[in-house]
Amino acid sequence: AVVSTQSTGEQWYRGCYKKDNLDPELVSLLSSQGPGNFKLPEPNPYIPEDFEMKDLDVEEPAHGPVLIADERAHKLWYYVDDVFEKPECLMYWQIYCAGLDNDIDTYAKCLIYGELASTSIGEQFYSATLAGLSSTVAVGLSGVSIKVDGYSDKMFYYFSAFIKEFLKGSGETMDNWNSIQEKLARDLRMGTLKPKNLATELRLRILRQNYHSSSQLADRVEQLTPSHLQDFSIGKLGGFHVEALAGGNVLSS
Repeated sequence: AVVSTQSTGEQWYRGCYKKDNLDPELVSLLSSQGPGNFKLPEPNPYIPEDFEMKDLDVEEPAHGPVLIADERAHKLWYYVDDVFEKPECLMYWQIYCAGLDNDIDTYAKCLIYGELASTSIGEQFYSATLAGLSSTVAVGLSGVSIKVDGYSDKMFYYFSAFIKEFLKGSGETMDNWNSIQEKLARDLRMGTLKPKNLATELRLRILRQNYHSSSQLADRVEQLTPSHLQDFSIGKLGGFHVEALAGGNVLSS
């Protein structure tokens, strides 16, 4: 049994504490109760287990990415990390969508779809974030940019699940519609308050024949309802061309 005492403080912050015996009735009550709704979390499938560096067989310093696949609908670039030598890699996708910037309705849908999907994916893949994997999604005039980076051991498993989830559609991501729609419209309007962004927009108005201003996009985003995106998916848009980059602690194969 531990005698009730007043400590002078623990060793790090000198905080005082007291030790006492537990009440026997409380011990009996706790022992008779089951775990109820409490349980241990499921194992995190994204925690890396292999931190070994790949045998990349680098004979001379890399001067930039190398094109290793060149098909009609996609290109794949590969680069070797011969500088940092960390068990990490990066996957980058640029999905080009033909004519996206010519149709303000489709462009507005893509913008809010990207925000909805990113929020949903962030919640579903929170365990991947805890395991040192991160991702970003950005929708622009030419299409969608997706970047995933982190420890290389579980990277391809994570990247495959991420892409599949992103392209499948937004039917299950409507819970935060109002807040995401409001934030997106506000960001579009506030973005041109920065001189650099305003200069870019003015230049694009001159250079592009069918350019939609940020305020026009914000107006269209505010007019959208969940029903407009019920069956919408970036994966269903035509005129696709994908350019990808993979590099770091990963083999070209």
